Amino acid sequence: MNREKIQKNLDAINKSIVKNSPILETMKKNLQLATADKNSIVEISPLTKDIESLYKDIESLYKGMNIYYGNKEALPISVENLGMGIRSWAVFSTIKTNINYQTEKFKNVDKAFYPLLLVEEPEAHIHPQARYA
Repeated sequence: MNREKIQKNLDAINKSIVKNSPILETMKKNLQLATADKNSIVEISPLTKDIESLYKDIESLYKGMNIYYGNKEALPISVENLGMGIRSWAVFSTIKTNINYQTEKFKNVDKAFYPLLLVEEPEAHIHPQARYA
């Protein structure tokens, strides 16, 4: 099987996973709505998109889900390779989605559900290299 075919199959599997997962589909929509750029494209990749690393290290297949952000003029870039603002935006949008999902799940249950979110990020304003000093 050639790499292009594997890449297309992997992309199709990722799209199918997101499409068939209510929480991932909602998360994708919330991430798109949260951007200032209305032409933005958000992709959620439950499996790796880095096909080259699969030939080197099979563990990369299950390293974790990733979010890609871009627009019509540019290829999507992994959120982990972007700035702290974009990363924070992605984290808070996914947390919002999860809280909303859990709230809906507990609506018809006779148990109390009061989500609480505490955030502390005092070093976020510091340059990334200075954080590790």
